[in-house]
Amino acid sequence: MNRGASTHLFMADLRTLFADYLTCLRVEKNLSENTIGAYRNDLKKFRQYIEKGHCPIRSFTGKTLTDFIIFLKKKHLSGSSIARIISSLRGFFLFLAEKGIVKSSVIHTFDSPRIERKVPMVLSKSEIARLLAAVDAKLKNPTLRNLRDIAIVELFYATGMRASELASIKCSSISWETGSIRTIGKGNRERIVFFDGQTRLILEKYLRARKQMKEPWLFPGKTHGHISRQNIWKIVRRYGRLAALSRNIKPHMLRHTFATHLLEEGLDLRVIQELLGHKSISTTKIYTQVSRGRLKEQYRKFHPRS
Repeated sequence: MNRGASTHLFMADLRTLFADYLTCLRVEKNLSENTIGAYRNDLKKFRQYIEKGHCPIRSFTGKTLTDFIIFLKKKHLSGSSIARIISSLRGFFLFLAEKGIVKSSVIHTFDSPRIERKVPMVLSKSEIARLLAAVDAKLKNPTLRNLRDIAIVELFYATGMRASELASIKCSSISWETGSIRTIGKGNRERIVFFDGQTRLILEKYLRARKQMKEPWLFPGKTHGHISRQNIWKIVRRYGRLAALSRNIKPHMLRHTFATHLLEEGLDLRVIQELLGHKSISTTKIYTQVSRGRLKEQYRKFHPRS
């Protein structure tokens, strides 16, 4: 068999292994479709590397991993993105080792150095006030679309939900009695988030406006199913511009802002962890760095000798 035919068969085999691994994540690990999509994108970058003829999968070594990281850096990926890709690749090779396709010793190759987490971008209290003021101004024209968009922005700051979680809210998941919403987060973990009185009023107005709609989703899509994350991003960005904020506002920035403002008001870190649906408290601790940074900023701004 010539080398070209061999490579073609090898790549077909690799695609099958990728598909088997993603099926394993879906069925055995019970991961969400969004998480599986993230794994798929990470492994696609590895496949691109393999397709360039850099390394047969069965002879993957520590040096190959280093070369792969260099390959990723040349694509101008951030350190955190590279760390996530390596983590995804480690899971894939563990899957291969369990099937006897590669030696189990190759797993130790993936003990890559820890990447320092970036401090998340958050809005100040004055910026969030401007954003919500821009939202309130739209109430003067309470069309169904405006009420929907207002409800989306209000819910982000009220609950700290991820875009994927907010998009997939079902009307049946809302408890008006307790002012809470049952949502499914990463790893299909269920949790309860809460909303305030102002957000409740907005939700009630929105649902009254769409009373003829029998959709199960709180925010239906244009054709079928629920609203897309991309559409939600556009809505949040549009309101950021209406508020004349200097930064492009993204849904996750509102999630970070929710957590940081609660911490600054004195809420216990463990409670914030539960509200955000973080599996580990170490993930939530990043917000303490934000608060310390903001304290330092205020000190320098107001101290007479700073």
